[in-house]
Amino acid sequence: STTPNEITMFQRDTSCSHEHYNADGFCEACDAYQEPKNWKGYYEIYNAGQLFWFAKQLNDGKISNKSNLKLMKDIKIPDGYDWTSIRDKSGTRSFEGTIEGNYHVISGLRPANDNTSSKYGLVAWIRHGSVQNIGLVFEGDWTCGLCRTAMYDVKIQNCFVVGTDFSNSCSDGTVTNCLAVSGKLEGNKYSNDNRATFTNCYETTKSDYSSPGITTLDSEEKLKSGEIAYKLNGEKSDGTWGQVIGTEDY
Repeated sequence: STTPNEITMFQRDTSCSHEHYNADGFCEACDAYQEPKNWKGYYEIYNAGQLFWFAKQLNDGKISNKSNLKLMKDIKIPDGYDWTSIRDKSGTRSFEGTIEGNYHVISGLRPANDNTSSKYGLVAWIRHGSVQNIGLVFEGDWTCGLCRTAMYDVKIQNCFVVGTDFSNSCSDGTVTNCLAVSGKLEGNKYSNDNRATFTNCYETTKSDYSSPGITTLDSEEKLKSGEIAYKLNGEKSDGTWGQVIGTEDY
């Protein structure tokens, strides 16, 4: 015989109704990801579960690779959940939508170790898409942070990456007002005739091949002092980039 509680658990295991999600956006019964609302062409992301839902739907081909994402708050991915890059699986198309960070930060990004992840950061391959106004904080061993490959008329602006290189290779697009806090702007070791146009970008580790428009900092003290935030704002005190001197390192 079984108790009522055991029957309930069996029902949840076989057909969960996803009635209750925790604050991080994961079903309390089966760990499924919470589906975000699509508002005015953007999936609005309030928690880690919704972020994972967006990535999985894209990787499984269930939503368009031109889908758009907007962060609605800072997101910290909880322990026990590891990230597989958007458009990471072989045979899938590139990401061609917009990631609007909305001036928020995703932290706790750890690489999945399940033989499906190539550790290519938030997005593996961006083509004709855009990423803007976002901060990414990585943990563990990553190949790169924002993306492995960005190509054609891609637009990347007002982004920072902590914990790994910013990207591997960017071609035929623009990268503006971006910062690699603990690595290179580009991991690529070779020159590229079709390289993206970099403007007002900074890195703390010199790339093997640094494009024009990328400045390698000779001291991280320039980050702590607020000098780089000031320059990223176009040498203005107010703007996209802000920093509390003495409290925030960048």
